[in-house]
Amino acid sequence: MPNNYSLIVKPLLQEEPIINSNISIFKTLQVESNTTMISIIPSIKISILTDHEIKALSKYQIQSLLPEQIPLFTAEQIKSFRPKQIQWFWLWQIQSFTKKQIASFTPEQIPYLTYEQIPIFTPEQILAFTPLQISVFTPEQIPLFTIEQIPAFTPLQISAFTKEQIPEFTEKQIASFTPEQKQIFTLEQRKFFGRKIISTFNKQKNNSSIIEQVVSFTAEQIQSFTLSQIQSLTREQVVSFTENQIKAFTPIQIQALTPIQIRSFNVTQIPYFTFIQIPSFMPWQIQSLTKDQISVFTEHQIQACHLPLAT
Repeated sequence: MPNNYSLIVKPLLQEEPIINSNISIFKTLQVESNTTMISIIPSIKISILTDHEIKALSKYQIQSLLPEQIPLFTAEQIKSFRPKQIQWFWLWQIQSFTKKQIASFTPEQIPYLTYEQIPIFTPEQILAFTPLQISVFTPEQIPLFTIEQIPAFTPLQISAFTKEQIPEFTEKQIASFTPEQKQIFTLEQRKFFGRKIISTFNKQKNNSSIIEQVVSFTAEQIQSFTLSQIQSLTREQVVSFTENQIKAFTPIQIQALTPIQIRSFNVTQIPYFTFIQIPSFMPWQIQSLTKDQISVFTEHQIQACHLPLAT
């Protein structure tokens, strides 16, 4: 605390005319001492700080704000902070922001949130970010979201992620999205995940988690898989595909399946391939089929096959 606190501040706080006046105590203190701790200002005075006064706050003054003072800033006042000032807030101060205050951050302020500040937001605070705010996080900031924060993202927030942001999600983050959240990503968005969205399933702790994630894909999402994503599918993922999902594969996607993937389909899945899909199989894929798989081909599938099936 400044040495001149008792000399300058204490008398000011004790004077009734100052407390009741329309002149902010901050303005008076700023004239007397540039290092005066703002936390000594009565909380009721926070709300009357002007745009100019807020922009004039020093790093020292911002970091002197008490937890109970942070929520007293109005939404308009939050917008008054210079982007650089946002970086000065302590982590415990960040967690003192209300949802209304967070929703008032400007697109210019968001990119200034630091690598230490972003992970400290609570899931409840994450809910407060608007779609516009989500869209202006820099690609470098995306990996900073924690696996505890990821499940908090709402449908509107998920839809706001841009093609520049999506590739920056880590495999650990992608794995922490819930099945319901994964279904929200648009077909266009899914393309930008690359192989990551497939490979993350392999790192689940148990097989039931893998199945749950794979089954969550809609037919439309299956059709949005790129060829590299298709070839990244593991045996565990292949055997988890449902009838509707298998029927959703496009001819080009089927031709991207590797011999190992072909042999991974179980005998209950083989009949799911339609007579339109069967002609798409390449000769080397047909040769990769096992005897057990061939034995369950339906009459329509056999007729649709352009190559003889080995028996």
